[in-house]
Amino acid sequence: MAVGQLGLQPGRRLTDAGGNLAEQRLGLGEAFFVPVAFILLAVPWPTPLEQAFIQALMRGVATLTVEGINWCGIPAFRRGNLIELSTGLIGVNEACSGVRSFQATLMAALFLGELYRLGKTHRLILVVAGVALALFFNLARTFWLTWLSAQRGIDSLAAWHDPAGYGVLLLAFAGLWGCSLLLKKPVSSTAAEAIHHGSLHPLPGKLVLIFLGWLIFVEGATELWYRTHEGGLSRRPSWTLAWPEPGPAFRFHEISDDTRLILRYNQGKSGLWLSADGSQWMIYFFRWLPGRAAAQLAKNHRPETCLPAGGLKLVKDLGLKLMKIGDLELPFRAYVFENRDKPLYVFFCLWEERFSSNSPTRPEDFSRLSRFYAVLEGRRHLGQQVLEVAMAGPVDEQHAERSFEDYLAAHIQVFQSAP
Repeated sequence: MAVGQLGLQPGRRLTDAGGNLAEQRLGLGEAFFVPVAFILLAVPWPTPLEQAFIQALMRGVATLTVEGINWCGIPAFRRGNLIELSTGLIGVNEACSGVRSFQATLMAALFLGELYRLGKTHRLILVVAGVALALFFNLARTFWLTWLSAQRGIDSLAAWHDPAGYGVLLLAFAGLWGCSLLLKKPVSSTAAEAIHHGSLHPLPGKLVLIFLGWLIFVEGATELWYRTHEGGLSRRPSWTLAWPEPGPAFRFHEISDDTRLILRYNQGKSGLWLSADGSQWMIYFFRWLPGRAAAQLAKNHRPETCLPAGGLKLVKDLGLKLMKIGDLELPFRAYVFENRDKPLYVFFCLWEERFSSNSPTRPEDFSRLSRFYAVLEGRRHLGQQVLEVAMAGPVDEQHAERSFEDYLAAHIQVFQSAP
C-alpha cells in the first residue's frame, strides 16, 4: 500500500486502513518540545518559585502525616515543618518534601511518553499520574518513618531513611511505567513502514547553524562580560568571629549531617551562649570559598526562608542595621520571630569578599534588583560568609540590638585581605 493511501499528509494523523492511530507528522515546535522540556527540567527553577513550592510541599507533607498518625492513635503535633512525637522531633526537610521525586517523575513521564509515541492527551495523563504517584509514595514514606520513630524511637529513623527513599523511587517509577504501558497503543506494520519512510522532516541545516551560532555567541559574550569586569573588583576587608572558650556560659553545638549536606559550606561552626543578662543565644558562622554555587548557597538559606520550617513565625522584618566595628560597617538584616509565644530576635549578615568600586556601599538586600546589579557589575563565583545570631530573652528590640552590638565589638576580628 502506498504512503498516500495511508492518509499521510502534512499536519495530519497517520492511520492505516483499519483506522489505527500510528503517528502524527510533527512541526518543528512539536518535534522539539519534548527534548527541550526534558533538558529544562534539569535546570534550577527561579529561586522565589522554587522556595515557595518546596515550603508548600514540606508543610503539606508534615500536616497530612500528623493527621494520619493521630488517626492511628499516636499523639503528634506539627511545628512548622517539624513533627513532634513523644520520642522526639522529626524534621520534614527539602529532601523529604517530595520535590526530587516530583522532578524525577516529570522527566520519566516525558521520556516514556516519547518512547511509546503517546498522543498529547495520553502524555498529559502520564505526567499527571507521575506527579500523583510521586507525591503519594513520598507521603507514605514520611508516614511510615514517623510511625516507626514513634514505635521504636528516633534512632530507628537513620537506619531506614535512605532505604525507604530508594524504595519509594522504585515504586513510583514502576507505577509510572505501568501507566505508560496501559496508555500505549499498538502500531500496525503498514503504518510503521510509512513512518520508516519518513513522516518527520529533518531539521534544516541553516537552522542548525543559526542555533549553534547563537549558542556560541551567548556563551562567549557572557564569559567576556564577566572576565572584563572581574579585574575591576576590589577586595573587602576580611573579618572573622572569635569564638569564646567553652565553659559554663558557652559550648559548641554540633551541626547535623543533613544541614551540612544542604548548605555545603567549606568552613562552619555553631555555638550556644548564655549572656550575662540571662539571654540565650544561638550563633552560626559559615564560609564558602569562591566557586560556582557559593553565592546561591549563601543567599538561598536565610532566616525568613529556613526558620519558618522549624515552626517559627516571622513577626517583623526590622530592616537593615549597619553595625560599626572600627572603620568597618557590617550590614545585618534584623528580624523578630515568634517561638512558642515568645519573641526571638535574629540578626543575619551576608558578606561577599569583593565589591565593585562603582557601588562600594550598596548592601545586599536579596531582591531581584540586587541580582541585576551583580550581573551589571560582573560579580560571580565570589567567596561568601554568613553570621547569624538568634537571641531569646531580651525584653525588647532596642535591648537586643544593644546587646548584639556589644557582642560584635568584643568578638569580631577585622583584618585586611591580601590583594
